[in-house]
Formats: sequence, C-alpha cells, structure tokens
Amino acid sequence: MRFSQTPSQVAINVTAMLILFALITMTFQPVFGGWRFFVAGAGGAVLGIVIGLLTSRGPLQGWLYTAAGVVLAYVLFGVQLAVPSTALWHVLPSFEGLRELMLGAVFSWKGLLTAEPPAEGFPSLLVVPFLTMLLCASVATTLALRLRRHGSFALIPVLIALVVGITFGTKIASFPVAVGVALAGVAVAWLAWRSKIHRDQLAKETELEVTAGRRLRKDLERKRFLGAVAMLALASLGAAGVGQIVNPAGRNVLRDVVEPPIELADYPSPLAGYRGWLKNYSDETLMTVSGMPADARLGLATMDYHNGEVYTVGGADDESAAGSFARVGDVIGVQQSGEEATVSVNIEGYSGIWLPSTGFAQSIEFEGDRQQALQTSLAYNGATGSAIVLNGLQAGDAYELHAIVPQNPDVDDLKQATISDVAVPKPAAIPDEIQ
Repeated sequence: MRFSQTPSQVAINVTAMLILFALITMTFQPVFGGWRFFVAGAGGAVLGIVIGLLTSRGPLQGWLYTAAGVVLAYVLFGVQLAVPSTALWHVLPSFEGLRELMLGAVFSWKGLLTAEPPAEGFPSLLVVPFLTMLLCASVATTLALRLRRHGSFALIPVLIALVVGITFGTKIASFPVAVGVALAGVAVAWLAWRSKIHRDQLAKETELEVTAGRRLRKDLERKRFLGAVAMLALASLGAAGVGQIVNPAGRNVLRDVVEPPIELADYPSPLAGYRGWLKNYSDETLMTVSGMPADARLGLATMDYHNGEVYTVGGADDESAAGSFARVGDVIGVQQSGEEATVSVNIEGYSGIWLPSTGFAQSIEFEGDRQQALQTSLAYNGATGSAIVLNGLQAGDAYELHAIVPQNPDVDDLKQATISDVAVPKPAAIPDEIQ
C-alpha cells in the first residue's frame, strides 16, 4: 500500500538507507583492498537510492520505471565506477568499457571468487560491489518509501547485500565489531522510528473516524502485536548476521569451495622451454632487465615435481605448493622480508606463459598495447614467488615489477637447514632390469 510521506520523513528514510549501504560496502574491503571498491559500491548505492526516490514519488511511480532506472544507471555510470581504467578521460563510457561492463554482470562473480586478494587491480571485478549496491539500494529505498504497514521489508535487500559482501569476501573481516554494531544500531533505530510513524498515523485516523473507534483500536492493537513480532524476528536475523561479522573465524565464504581454474598440465614444462632457448637462441637477446639488486637472480619457475618422465611444476591436483596459482591484480598481498627492488623488464625474443621475476612480487604493472590482456591473465604463487601470464608474453611486452628480494643464506645457514617433506609419486611402469 502506497502512502504519502512528508519531506522530513523521506529524508530520514533516504539517510538510513545511505548509512546502511555505506556500512555494507565495507564488507568488500578485505577482498579488494585499496579504496576503489568503496567508490564503486557507494556510487552504486547512491544511484540506487536516487532511483528509488524518483520512482516512488511523482509521475515516475512504478516498478517498471525502477527497473528501467537501474538499467540506465548501470549503462551510464557503470564504466566510470566499475571499470574506470577503460573510461575516456576518466569521465565518458568507452566501447571497451561497456563490453567489460556487460560481460562483468555475468562473469565477474566467478572471477572474484577465483582471484587472489587483493583483487582491486582486475578491470571488471568492481562490477560485483557496484551492481550489488545498485540493485539492493534501489529496491530497499523503493520499499521504504512506498510501503506503509510493512516498511520493515525494506531491510530484506539490505540483508541480501550484506550476505553477498560476506560470502564473496574472505574470512578476514574489515572492522567487524564497528561495522556490525553500527549496522544493527541503524537498522533497529530506523525500525523503531517507522513503527512510531505508523502508530501516529493510525491514531490520526482513529480521531477522524469516531464512530469506528472500537474497530480501529482493535486493529491498532493487532498491528502493534504483529509489528512487535516482526521486530523480534528481524532483530534475531540481525543478531545472527552481526555474529557472523564479529566472529570471522566461523564465516563461510564461497571462495573456500571454488578452485582456481588453472591447470599447468595444459602448458609446456618451463624446463623444456629453457633448454630450447639455450639451444636455439644462444646469440639472441631474449629480454632486457634493469633495476636488479646485486647478487639477485631472475627466475622463471620453481620446479618440484617429477612424474616419472618430466621434471616440472606440480599441477593443481598434485600435492605441490609450487603448482598452486591464483589470479591476482596489479597489487599482490604477499608478506616477505628482504630488500625492496623495482625491476623493469622489456621482452624481445622470449615468449611463453612464465613471467621472469625476482624475489616475491608486491605489484606487477604491465605496459604497452597488450597491457589489459596481460593484466587480466596474471596469476601468482605466493609460496614460491613464481608468476604466469595465461595470455603469454611476446616481443614488445614490458612490465615493471616491485618486489621484496630475500637475503640469500650463507653456507653455515645451509648446513643447519632441515630437509622438507616432499610428495613423491609412486613408481609406475618400471622396466624389468631396474626391478
């Protein structure tokens, strides 16, 4: 049932929605890092609230207008907020940006789950917070401004946005206590205010219809009872949600059940490529490198697996730390100690998926015409410091590597070192002579 609200009541509803969705946007911080996620999420929330406001009052009332407003806002402002690297002069949508935006509405959800945090550097993954906040904020604001008796239903889209932020995030929460308490406080305060407004309006109707006073009083008591039950139910749901935020160790996130779709067995062994370069390109320049620290080496891959025929990097299905690669953005969240270095690499004769690097990368920024294609296909192994580019490096590519180079151990340290347990496959097809 629609009803008319005063400008002050509209302002309070809009302010409550704005605060709630701004707080929920913070749940995306651990998986994205930086600040761009907040611009995308809060921008989507503001657009959704404006759409809900415009389509709840005046001549544009109706869910069809709300849906049209969401689509229009997604197309007009999605590039600037969700894929800003593709916007023309950082203001106007581009054809490439619109393409990323349309594909992101379908594929960014899975992409976010298979990306290694922080995921801010991926071009289209910001679509997840932007689209989530845009949709949920528009529906929540519309319900809050249109519904009279059941205004509490506006918290359902709020809860949906919160669930998306948690399940698509990580087990590490961002300011869990502060966010949880603030969310619960604002939601309960808003519900109490809506209940008071509803009671005041019923009281006025009772005064106008004196002859039907007894019926209206009974109706008022019934509505108060139902309102109390609804508030208790919502409070229980809110407490459960806040508990999930405050207790991140018990959070269930989708990332834990999704495996990164990278299978190294589909690519040639880096050792085979290395032998080919030594044999066929001994007199050619494969790449030029600058900024390398003294005594540091440029590595391609850490090989720790032998299947009986080939010595290579363990695949995702093998018990090998070296074979576990996850997609990353231009910023890599690997904590190491050592010497900081900024290394520039220009590819000439070299080609392949293995990215030459040193130490443990903190960020990898590509340059040139294939910058976006290389950045979106970058994957990293935090245990070994190896990186791969699924689209493959080729002549003309260049990148800048910010890395931490650990100090090489001396001979005395190596004498005291222990040997790690390594998973070795069982022998198969052993010749008779060897048996």
